[in-house]
Amino acid sequence: MGCFGGGGSSNKEGQAANELQREQMERQHEYEMKVYDFNWEGSKANPKGQMWKNFNHQVEGLEIAKANNKASRDYQQETQQQQYDHGVAQQDYQHFQQERIFRKSEDQYGQQRAFNEAEMQAALSREKDVLNEQFIESAFQNQSLIQDLYENVGGAGYDKAAQMLGLKGAEGELEFQKTQQLVKLKQDVEGARFQQAGKQLSLVDASGQTDYKKANIAQDLAEKEAINKFKKVELTLTQSAAKTRADFENDLIRREISDSKAKAAYDTTNANVKALQQLGTAATLQSGRSQGKAVQMVLAELGRQQAWTVESMIRGESTARARMKNNRVTALNTQAQAGVKKLQVDYDTLSGIERADRDTKEAERDLSITGSQGKLDLDEIRKQVMDASESTDISVKEVNRNLKQKQSDTGLAVKKIDWETANVGTRFKHNQDVLRASLDSAVKASQAAKGDIVRSKYQADLQAEARRMLEPERQPDMPEPLDIPETKYQDPLDPAAPPKPIKGAMARDVKSGGGFANAAASVVGGVTAGLSTYTALGGAAAKSAGPIGIAVGLGTMLFG
Repeated sequence: MGCFGGGGSSNKEGQAANELQREQMERQHEYEMKVYDFNWEGSKANPKGQMWKNFNHQVEGLEIAKANNKASRDYQQETQQQQYDHGVAQQDYQHFQQERIFRKSEDQYGQQRAFNEAEMQAALSREKDVLNEQFIESAFQNQSLIQDLYENVGGAGYDKAAQMLGLKGAEGELEFQKTQQLVKLKQDVEGARFQQAGKQLSLVDASGQTDYKKANIAQDLAEKEAINKFKKVELTLTQSAAKTRADFENDLIRREISDSKAKAAYDTTNANVKALQQLGTAATLQSGRSQGKAVQMVLAELGRQQAWTVESMIRGESTARARMKNNRVTALNTQAQAGVKKLQVDYDTLSGIERADRDTKEAERDLSITGSQGKLDLDEIRKQVMDASESTDISVKEVNRNLKQKQSDTGLAVKKIDWETANVGTRFKHNQDVLRASLDSAVKASQAAKGDIVRSKYQADLQAEARRMLEPERQPDMPEPLDIPETKYQDPLDPAAPPKPIKGAMARDVKSGGGFANAAASVVGGVTAGLSTYTALGGAAAKSAGPIGIAVGLGTMLFG
């Protein structure tokens, strides 16, 4: 340290700076030891430091990654195997289903062929039966033609006899009709006499019913008149009661008005007395302007009470007069209504008299019409007798004409029977020819139908063959799933602890062993110490001793 020269004061300052440097070095060494222990305390088996913990954490993370990768690989491998097994099962199922469909198609093909054969045989059998039925039907038709010929020829003789017998029967029936018409004419004449007597009796009955109706009309009119009289008496009583009730209510209203006036006079007297008492009290207890104000207030209150009393009386009297007017109007309305009802009763009485007179005239008119109608009915009965006589004469003439017509018709019918007998033989020969031609056509149609049946069966077999399925073939096997390659891992390198920190050594990095940063820190620390010394000298002394401070800092950096 003496190589720099200087006085005693400079040595003391240098020693102080060295002591400060040593103290900083101690603290730095202590801090570096704590950092070293924090990172490297313990071992791999007993990790306490952060570096051993980080290493074990990396090892544990690697083991977890290996386990996760193995689980994922096993899952993928199992999934691929499961998909492969499922695909193989689907192939087997599809092939099995195709074989089932093929067997079903073969069964349907065989059944369709058998069904076509059975249908063909059944159709041929039906066609044969149809032809046989036509032969049988033709035989019966031929037999029927022969029978018809026999019946027609034999029946013609019977028809002639029947025509002649019919003529005899018609003559007897027409004679009966003539006799019946004459007897009916006689019966109608006798019945007309009874009808005439009955019509005259009905005229007598109509006259009696008319008298009975007139008596009932008069009785109803008398009863109606009595009822109307009772109604008039009742309406008169109603008018009197309404007037009496109105007078009574108005008298009550007048009494109420009188009572109200008496009460108002009494209230006014009391108010005046109280006002006088208050005026006396104000005059006794107060004086000057206060007394005038008190008297003014008492008089104002007395004026308000009297005004309210007068207004109440006026309003009560107005209300009472309105009620009395309403009672009079109600009584007048009741009397007017009773008068209207009396007019209605009078009108009802007149209307009943007119109605009774009208009903009586109507009954007499009905009797007159009934008499005229009876005369007309008697004339009609006489006319019916004359018409029956004329009708009977006409009917007898018609019976004679029908007899002549029946005789002519019988002769014509006999000639027609002879003509039809000649035509029966001709029709029989023609029907035989038609029957023979029909059998020939039926045989040809049956042969053509059998040919159509055979061709239809062949076409159905071709269609069944076309719908027949091909035998299924198995699909190529699916490739088996490949093994998933295993993932390779690199184990983490075991950490190596650096040497422990050495007090005063240049190498300060206890983690990586580098010394450049700590060396720079030492330079900075030395310069800081020099600047501190330079500052401690102060003022002009610092200027003269500036190089000494810088030298101290460099010495601290180089020698510690």
